[in-house]
Amino acid sequence: MEIEEKIREDVKQSLQTQKEDVINPSIIKRWMFSFAPELKGKMRLSVVLACFGESFKFTSYFFAAYVANAVITKQIEMHKIYMYACLTLVALALQGILTCLSSMKSHRISFEILRSMRNQLSEKLEHVPLGYVTSTPIGYYKALIVDRVGSLEDWIAHVMPELPSRLLHPILATILLFTVDYRLGLACFASVPFIILGIMLMMYKREERMYTWLNSNQDLNARIIEYVNGIHVIKAFGQSRRSYRKFTESVRYYFTSTLDWWKQSWISMAILFAVVNSPIIGTLPVGLYLYAHGMINMWQLMMGLILPLSIIPNVFVILMSMELYSSIETSCRMIRKVMEMPEMIRPSQEVTLSDDCFRFKDVSFSYEKGIEVLHDINFEVVLNSVFAIVGESGSGKSTIAKLMTGFFEADRGTISFGNQNVKDIPTTQLMKQIAYVAQDNFLFDTSIRENLKIAKADADEEEIQKALQAANCLELIARLPDGLDTHAGDCGKLLSGGERQRITLARAMLSDAKCIILDEATAYADVENEAKIQKALSRLMKDKTLIVVAHRLNTIVGADQIMVLNHGKVDDIGTHKVLMERSSVYQKLWQSYSGKEVAE
Repeated sequence: MEIEEKIREDVKQSLQTQKEDVINPSIIKRWMFSFAPELKGKMRLSVVLACFGESFKFTSYFFAAYVANAVITKQIEMHKIYMYACLTLVALALQGILTCLSSMKSHRISFEILRSMRNQLSEKLEHVPLGYVTSTPIGYYKALIVDRVGSLEDWIAHVMPELPSRLLHPILATILLFTVDYRLGLACFASVPFIILGIMLMMYKREERMYTWLNSNQDLNARIIEYVNGIHVIKAFGQSRRSYRKFTESVRYYFTSTLDWWKQSWISMAILFAVVNSPIIGTLPVGLYLYAHGMINMWQLMMGLILPLSIIPNVFVILMSMELYSSIETSCRMIRKVMEMPEMIRPSQEVTLSDDCFRFKDVSFSYEKGIEVLHDINFEVVLNSVFAIVGESGSGKSTIAKLMTGFFEADRGTISFGNQNVKDIPTTQLMKQIAYVAQDNFLFDTSIRENLKIAKADADEEEIQKALQAANCLELIARLPDGLDTHAGDCGKLLSGGERQRITLARAMLSDAKCIILDEATAYADVENEAKIQKALSRLMKDKTLIVVAHRLNTIVGADQIMVLNHGKVDDIGTHKVLMERSSVYQKLWQSYSGKEVAE
């Protein structure tokens, strides 16, 4: 199946990457704390508290052995039992307090690291070329930022502080058991071969199974989001979820990959659980033999039966940490892969910009290596003019708009703004100078007011009203149930396409940008909304530079300059009248749009 083949290929690549990039627990620890290095000291304190807390637990073993010995030998001294019981209760209370303090600190550390990690991931996505983000399914980033980052909590909050104490416990117990009697100490390890067998079975093809499950989980996340977003298409054509092949295949493969993983783990888990639940499998017969032949006393026998109860279960917890490490290691690799993506390097120091607008000089660009979509583009946008870009679908119109905004970097050539190479302009400074209105007109799931203030966070009510008026949105806002406080819905879906375009246009007008780029801003507008958008654009033309990517040619007839693209190259630049006379490409576009023959 297509999805299974894709996931298998992803798994092969992941395993190859793992061979080339070795990650061990110490590397993971350093990497995690790189997100919040100031918390290293607090984690050390959490580890110390956990170790001290664990050491107090041993008092209960001595007390239990003393009581059992007293009962069996009938040498009961109640005052000693009361005294030892009180000391044991105090020690266990101290253990509980120290363990609780350790856990509170480690959980706070965990949440701080995860918060920092998610913040840095979101910042990273802001600085990488847009193509890295748009070419990846939304579900992948949801699974990464929410699920994969969230899966690190157990490792930071529990394994990091508790593993040293878990190791300390069996080590001290083993030393104590050998001190009581070396033969009991040796007998305690009778279950080790079974533990090794269980571990070997558990680790068999561990990486492949883990990567397969995680990739199938990510693919399912992506398909669920795609299915929900496209539910109107499925309903419109009378289809059911079963007819949506990608969705059903993802669900099925996630089920089978999960079941296969657990099937391969059942035997090893059964062996390990059987061993853990029988910790005295060696010390019981050996201890009874030694006691029967007078080689040890009753107290030693009791310690030989009680101490293994603390050794093996703690070892089992450590083994389970190794299984958890498999998942953690994979999650870390996925997060690191995103964090190590190449960024578009921009300076932090602002530069001096002239009044010049955009200038493209011999610019070429490709989304994929070897597949060039723009070829040696040359043009200049005049300040305070209307510059339109037209061409057939796929000619590179929107690509040029995205290059202007810095969403991508040109492969060759120079893009300048204000007589400065855009690569030398800090992103924040460039974004203050330009406003970009995309074709899909994205609105966040918050109020209209908050969506507008994304352009200018400190905008007052008067500025907002002026922007709404300039964009012909006052009547639209008046119709909404809560006015500006009405929520736009997920991706602005509570508004029509034309209404979203008018709101995003108002957002652009609210900014102090001197250049506004409209990437097919009337693409989804009906006749009424298009007319209102045109009126808004006429107001916008007065004191700003307007760059319009258009497919409705009637909207740019009055532009100062129109650039015609043809298969990624500039065919011609001029006014509507000039182009109608000398550009055959523009003539065909106009004929296709208007349905009228061009006069010879």
